Amino acid sequence: MPKTEEELFGKVTDDPDRRKKIMSKPYPPEKEIVIHFTARSGSTRVTEILQNTRHLGKANELFNPSFVPKTAQAVQARSLPEYIENSRRMLTTNGVFSFEATGFQINQTFQDPRLFFESFKDASSFWLIREDIVAQAVSLAKMVQFRVSHSTNSTDEDVKKSDEAFEYDHAAIQKWTKHLLACEGVSEKFFKKFGVTPVRLSYERLSKLNTESVLNVFKGNTVLPPQKAEDASLKHKKIGTPKNKIFAERFREESLNFLKKVEDQRAFTLEQLAKTPLPTAI
Repeated sequence: MPKTEEELFGKVTDDPDRRKKIMSKPYPPEKEIVIHFTARSGSTRVTEILQNTRHLGKANELFNPSFVPKTAQAVQARSLPEYIENSRRMLTTNGVFSFEATGFQINQTFQDPRLFFESFKDASSFWLIREDIVAQAVSLAKMVQFRVSHSTNSTDEDVKKSDEAFEYDHAAIQKWTKHLLACEGVSEKFFKKFGVTPVRLSYERLSKLNTESVLNVFKGNTVLPPQKAEDASLKHKKIGTPKNKIFAERFREESLNFLKKVEDQRAFTLEQLAKTPLPTAI
């Protein structure tokens, strides 16, 4: 259900000095990067890698309706058009404006996805999924239950405790598999409707690349500083455990008919991914 402008921007208080600072920023950006994604697909690692350069924008979830009110206050926006313009001013680095968005987030924040397309039709678009949707659903079920999402905002003890308490729940894994499948469908429908041809990526493919190689995927013609972003400098680490794998395998064994239908619905998405040249490490 789309959010109203009142829900998203109604509590923004005016800060004239901050607004003046925002309006003094260069505009428009020279380059824009939109990363369409699904939950638990490795987007947090991508965000941190891009942010660490300080030259490829913020790559944050700009249109997540849970985050929009706080960001709206920061960029002094009281409407969606103003939010887009002021975010471009405040969150651009080295002439690059970047963000991530799920299909659901776009539909919730924009009354009409055409407005999203019209706003970012000239952006470089990427589409990040996870090939193993069952493992993805297990990870999402665990995150929703324990609110332990990433190593960047969870301690080792948090991860350990959540894993110890995590129990197999067939219904929950099936529910989140359907959710992820629906989210993929929303984005694919958007691409088809508006003729968007994104660079197709996956968690599995990007996991094989070091940070410099990941940057090479997204930077295009952007000139980056000579220093390299090293893997060791990343706060993000995988928090999946052997239990996740055991639960995923058990679900596969118990859900052959269901997963055949899932496979059929994902056929186009995975076929198009397979046709995309595999990024290589450098």
